[in-house]
Amino acid sequence: MAGIIDLTAPDAGGESAEKSAKVEIVEEEILPPAADVADPESLAEESPADAVDPFPVEYLPAVLRKMAEAIADVGGVPVAMSAPLVLAAASASIGRGVRVKSLLGRETRASLYLMMGKQSGSGGSGAYRLAMGPLSGFQAAERRSFESGLKPQIEGEREAVQIDIDKGRQSLKHLKGDTGEERQSIIEKLGTARRRLAEIEKELHDPLFMADDLTPEGMANLLSQHGETLAHFDSDAGDAISSVLGKYSDKDSSSESLWLKAFDGEPITIVRKNTGVIYLDAPSLAVCWVCTPAKVRELFQNERLCEAGLLPRFLVVDPKARAMEIPENMAGEARMIPSEVGQPYEAAIFNALREYRLDANAEPHLIEMTREARLAFTRDYNAVLRRAGFKPDPFQSRLTEQAIRLALLCHLYEHCEIEKRGPGTFGAEMVGHEHPLGTGVAKAGLVIRDWFERRQAEFLGPQREHAKEAGWEKARKIMLTRPDGITARELYSGRVIAANKTEAEAILAGWAEDGRIIPHAPKAGTPGRKVTRYTLAPLFAKG
Repeated sequence: MAGIIDLTAPDAGGESAEKSAKVEIVEEEILPPAADVADPESLAEESPADAVDPFPVEYLPAVLRKMAEAIADVGGVPVAMSAPLVLAAASASIGRGVRVKSLLGRETRASLYLMMGKQSGSGGSGAYRLAMGPLSGFQAAERRSFESGLKPQIEGEREAVQIDIDKGRQSLKHLKGDTGEERQSIIEKLGTARRRLAEIEKELHDPLFMADDLTPEGMANLLSQHGETLAHFDSDAGDAISSVLGKYSDKDSSSESLWLKAFDGEPITIVRKNTGVIYLDAPSLAVCWVCTPAKVRELFQNERLCEAGLLPRFLVVDPKARAMEIPENMAGEARMIPSEVGQPYEAAIFNALREYRLDANAEPHLIEMTREARLAFTRDYNAVLRRAGFKPDPFQSRLTEQAIRLALLCHLYEHCEIEKRGPGTFGAEMVGHEHPLGTGVAKAGLVIRDWFERRQAEFLGPQREHAKEAGWEKARKIMLTRPDGITARELYSGRVIAANKTEAEAILAGWAEDGRIIPHAPKAGTPGRKVTRYTLAPLFAKG
């Protein structure tokens, strides 16, 4: 996707004008409540194990949709693989440069956490390179420009400031007699020079937008050096995941706090013996980790990662990609992304990086939602709560937020004005920050979120079954020591197995229906509280 990218802003017109008209029409639409959507776990169970329902690529903005389809065509991979990777790249290009006023007084970014499980040899590496190509290209160009231009100037200024500091130290050393005012003047000049030196040291870090295998300490350092914004992308993320899980920490504990807080932009203070104190006021990460499906399943078996909230922040997918034969009639072709697809995509990513990731990083744009879009997300939020039975659930609680993030991303790239400047040369201008988020992209965000939720259910279903069996084993061990049986209180007291009395009673009723336990209703006239007790069925009462 080489080529000169002209980022001069074109006037709105042509295809962009048609786009605007389309958004204006759907703005009047009121979306149906999300409660009409079937439970994602039941949908996942109905599909064959080796199939994935098609990614709703028609809901992507044109510049992203065309690239996702082209990568799938050229690389011989499913759109279920290429489209999430394109979304991840687009998310990294925004950083924290734009927020939308969402629900409950919150402000939501377009940053996404994506985890893809794919089999080795299925074409994922090639698809990853094509999707992330503009990010890598932009970073390489910025680094070359910095090395040949600004860096020598900054290094020269550093030497000049260092000379001033050395002179000031010598002046202090040779002061004689009553020189209070002179001494104070030298100290003030030294202080000014040292402050400038500290600023120069920060400016000397090479531009960095993407990083892969990092420890939590390394990630914190890079965030502090690069505007608190970074993309943590890794096409072979086994080591990256091990790092998050604490492989490099001194204690056998989780280290995912930085990733947890960077998702929402929460402030974090990190204290380390070697690096001192690092303050991050509003860190922002976009994450794309590609690993094996087995690794993803292993993560979902980790109760802490599920309950503490790291995995619920991720859009997770196994695209079920497999190696494919090359048709003989195409064997002689060197297939490439068409320039009329790849160049607009590159131009859009480049302009988003400049407009949002760089220029607006310190002072992000804050945009509104239309009333209709806010109503659609409110309905979705309420439907999710009802479906979860109003119980705290880390996965369910993130669903509407994920839809808003996806909608904001679609909104920004929907309002991307592309102009052809010459043969194979395109310019782009991102203007989404000048418009409110409307119902068209709200619907897109909800539909794409639903697709990811069904993919998540493929991993979450076994995890929940595992959690249920672990809860049963805990209860069984308790009942083995209680010949007179247990009550619902033993399950929810201290949240040992259940969150509350209602959930505990439902779990016990299920075990009784399965024949694992025997309920004993209180006898009439029995003193004390009238509660049902449960003992192990004979088959399960053997130690």
